[in-house]
Amino acid sequence: MGHCPYSYGGIVKTMRTALVLLLGIMLLVGLACGNGGEPAQTPTSTPLSGFITHTDEVNGFSFSYPDDWHLASDELSAGTDVMFLSPVACSDVTTNFNVVSEGLPYTMSVQSYFENGKIYLQAFAEYTPISDTELTVAGEPSIKHVYTWLLAGQTLKQMQVYVVQDETAWVLTFTTAPECWSQYEATFDAITGSFRLLK
Repeated sequence: MGHCPYSYGGIVKTMRTALVLLLGIMLLVGLACGNGGEPAQTPTSTPLSGFITHTDEVNGFSFSYPDDWHLASDELSAGTDVMFLSPVACSDVTTNFNVVSEGLPYTMSVQSYFENGKIYLQAFAEYTPISDTELTVAGEPSIKHVYTWLLAGQTLKQMQVYVVQDETAWVLTFTTAPECWSQYEATFDAITGSFRLLK
């Protein structure tokens, strides 16, 4: 099976029935080609050597990423702010990272945002949660959720980091094959640790 030349970020938006208030939940899915709680941690704010900074003034964030990854501007789906692809596919998956920002109808905690979003992750084929970790990202309480799921016969391992400030949420999604996780985990954590809000 040949590897995908790129991955795609999709969105799921849903309505929260409680108090008839609209709550959009963004779920980022990296597509591949194919026939328990942990203690609070704070990722390092010093990116690995060989990283450069990307700044998104419109959506209010910046982060550092490996200088050999490339911006996938042509492959962005509606609602995805930015996506970067690794230069070489690992297994049959092109490892990727993307960010979605979302305006919320009211101020909520990151825990509430995450719990609502988790309902929709459970609809993914063979969705298997691995870990939930409380972090501080960009000075805000955040949650890192790691899980696997099955898409078109290919098992994906994803890490989503949820950051909420006032009435805006950002979701950072990292996707690779399970067998490639150890190769990319430090990079994913470094990108997360470099994430900054411009407001």
